[in-house]
Amino acid sequence: MIGLDTNVLVRYPAQDDSRQSPGATRLIESLPIRGQLGLKQA
Repeated sequence: MIGLDTNVLVRYPAQDDSRQSPGATRLIESLPIRGQLGLKQA
């Protein structure tokens, strides 16, 4: 099981923090199961 902090989960779709959002995007998009999580960036 992969555990993610809520901050990471919020930063990915919100893209509201210039320092933290790029890291959240890199992390989530590197996960091999990203498509199975139902996470899609608009």
